[in-house]
Amino acid sequence: MIYTTKLKTLLKSGARIGAVVVLAFGILAFLELTSKGMAVGGILVLACTFFLTAYDGVQIDTKNRKYRIITVFFWVKSGQWVNLPALKKISVVESSDQVHASDGISNSVSGSKRVYLVKFFPEGSGKSIIAGKYSKLEKAKSFAGKLSSDLSVAVE
Repeated sequence: MIYTTKLKTLLKSGARIGAVVVLAFGILAFLELTSKGMAVGGILVLACTFFLTAYDGVQIDTKNRKYRIITVFFWVKSGQWVNLPALKKISVVESSDQVHASDGISNSVSGSKRVYLVKFFPEGSGKSIIAGKYSKLEKAKSFAGKLSSDLSVAVE
């Protein structure tokens, strides 16, 4: 089975909302069916689609025991497959992400939010491999359980 998880999107949540609004205007401009409207609308739709579909993540192929760090644009995934090393354990680790929010008018607000990382720990290595990032502990535990079952590695 191949699992794909997002680690980081290209746009933050506020910018994603703006991109959706611009996308809607692009579709409306395109539907004018004039050459200028279609050109402007087409450019806006392509640009917004590019930004809305772009993210960095991880793909894990449990059947062939491989993984890759991926970059995705226009739903096309790219990245080099690497053999998964012998694993000691899979863990769910609490962490935090930096959050920066701005409404575009007043000062921005910064802070952090709790996230849960699903990590592989290879045997004989102090480094871990991030397999997924989740905002809810239940989802992280569920994903870790699926990987544990597919790869026959304990979750600790």
